[in-house]
Amino acid sequence: MIRVLIAAGAPMARLLLASIRWEALRAEAVVAGTKEDALHAMRERSPDLLLVEDGAPFEELSKIEGAGVQVVRLDPCALLNQTGPVGKREAGTPAGRDTGGSRAIRRARAYLEQNFAEPLRLDDVADYVELNPAYFSALFKKETGKTFSDYLVERRLRAAQSLLQSTGKSISEIAETVGYNDVKYFSKLFKKHMGVKPSEYRRISP
Repeated sequence: MIRVLIAAGAPMARLLLASIRWEALRAEAVVAGTKEDALHAMRERSPDLLLVEDGAPFEELSKIEGAGVQVVRLDPCALLNQTGPVGKREAGTPAGRDTGGSRAIRRARAYLEQNFAEPLRLDDVADYVELNPAYFSALFKKETGKTFSDYLVERRLRAAQSLLQSTGKSISEIAETVGYNDVKYFSKLFKKHMGVKPSEYRRISP
C-alpha cells in the first residue's frame, strides 16, 4: 500500500485531492492543511509520495527529496481547472470550459431530473458521480449557484406546480408523487417558497 501525504492550503484543492478514490490505486492518503500538520505527518507516516502545494507555506516541504519520498509540486489554481482529480487536460478542451467538475454536475443534474421524487441524499448522488460528498457539495453549489438541498426542493416544487395546474390529484397525492410523504410538511414548504398554500395555488392558477 502506497502512503500518500497531501499538503495543500487551498480548501478546494484539498477537497479535490481528497475526492480521489485512493484505495482503488492501492494507496492511502492523509491531507494536511498547514505546514505544521504536514511536517508532523511526515514524521509519523513516512509517506512514499508527497503532493505539495507550491509556494507559502510549503516551500520547506517542496524541497524534500530522497529517502524514498517522491515529491510532486502542485499549482492549486491550475489544479482546480483540471478535467479530472489530478489528470492532464484533455486535448482540444479549452481552459475553464467543460471541466470534469462540470461534467460531473451535468450527470448529477440529469440523475436528479430522473429521480427527484425518490428519497435522495447528497451522499447518494455524490456516489453516483464518483465524487467525495464534501467536494461534490462545494462543486454543486459553485456550478449551479444553489445548495444540493435547495436545488432538489425547487425541482420537486416545480413538478408540484405542474401537477396542481394540470391534474385533479389531491394535495397528498401530489406531495407523495414529488417525493414528500408528509403532506403537512409539503404544504409548509410549498407556502414558504411560493407564498401560498398548494390549494390556493391551484385555485388562482390559470
